[in-house]
Amino acid sequence: MSSTKSTFIIGDIHGCFDELQDLLQTANVSLVQHQIILVGDLINKGPASLKVLKWAKDHQISCVLGNHELKFLKSINGESPMPPRLKELKSEMGKALNDWVQWLQTWPTYIEAPNYIVVHGGLEPNRSLNETDPLVLVNIRTWEGSTQQMYRPGAPPWYSFYKGKKPVFYGHWATQGVHIENNTYCLDSGCVYGRSLTGIWAETKEMVQVPARKIYCPVK
Repeated sequence: MSSTKSTFIIGDIHGCFDELQDLLQTANVSLVQHQIILVGDLINKGPASLKVLKWAKDHQISCVLGNHELKFLKSINGESPMPPRLKELKSEMGKALNDWVQWLQTWPTYIEAPNYIVVHGGLEPNRSLNETDPLVLVNIRTWEGSTQQMYRPGAPPWYSFYKGKKPVFYGHWATQGVHIENNTYCLDSGCVYGRSLTGIWAETKEMVQVPARKIYCPVK
């Protein structure tokens, strides 16, 4: 992906549409003048998943696939059980379900631009992006030499091994929250848990946050 427009990257939204609009206004983001990228997990847990999806689709916003979009697609295919909030989302989609599914299936598991990388979960150490299993890109948090277990509390985070020159912007880790280390930037600040929604200007690394309007979901 290459663009002369300034790029604003937004962390996990999880159906928090009002906070998304608050963030865009606070950061003075223009749908015309700026490029917007979402790190995935637009849906589930929060109050307005379909509204967030519709906004992203209507404005042709670039999105990377999150584990909750992947969970939704797998449950639609009968590969996994569907959580209650995703059942609600499916019902709200109604007759347009197939159109929504086809659109979600077009989302990449990463976006690589000349000056940055955007991914939902993270990168596998010692492996190039195009060689990495998409499930790893979507789900990884920690690394202990293999991807058999992609998260274990207390294990080294994947980014402690990152040596790349391009900054990596990711989400997926609300319990960690905003974190900057080794040229990586976690943007998941737990908005749906009543904390905040975070965005960052890719070129300047200026972060912008807005508070959640309420607690929509308990931390699990």
